[in-house]
Amino acid sequence: MNAPARRTAADHSKGPARSRLAPWLARGRSAGEQMGSQIEGRARRRGIDPARFAATALAVAAGLGVTALVVSDFLVLFEVRSITAVVPGGRVTGGANHAYAMLIVGLVAAPMAFGALAGGSRPAMIALAALAAVAVGIALIKDLPVATGPSTLKQAQAYQSTTAAPQAGFFVETLGAALLLIAGGGTLMLWGGRSSHTERSRPRVRPSADDAPSPSAGD
Repeated sequence: MNAPARRTAADHSKGPARSRLAPWLARGRSAGEQMGSQIEGRARRRGIDPARFAATALAVAAGLGVTALVVSDFLVLFEVRSITAVVPGGRVTGGANHAYAMLIVGLVAAPMAFGALAGGSRPAMIALAALAAVAVGIALIKDLPVATGPSTLKQAQAYQSTTAAPQAGFFVETLGAALLLIAGGGTLMLWGGRSSHTERSRPRVRPSADDAPSPSAGD
């Protein structure tokens, strides 16, 4: 007989917390929808199609991201310096540090970006976002520690006070990973729930009375 009473008391204890959060969540949702509608209305008044503008911006981000990832593997990722000069052999490219992984990610991401943006393929959108996450992981987990921390090169062990400093390759690959993440995540957020662009733009045609099959003479 006491079990139902305890369950009721627990339900009452959760009720006020949910009731306090509900108005805030509703206000945040309505504010976000209102801001989005205002931005869309201003764009349409200026003759800008928001969907086309977003698709163009994401396509540019994807193209720049892929290009940056491919180019970054051939740039100097970091260099190891002693007190006075660069240690011999202390300039390391991105491809040498992570076995040209960014080049592979960029080349694979290019057709995925095309399929996601031009074809509206949901699997391509997911693959593009996943590749962007891989690029971010390589930049932050593999390259960042060696580009900013003590060098592990054997050539640097003969020198005192050697330090590693990130170079253009690291910043280019980080920018490319960020742009690819924006392209993949933005495409998935905007059009991920829809199957394809053609289905979104295809009008639904209802059969007219003239298209109905006429009864045969025998009927």
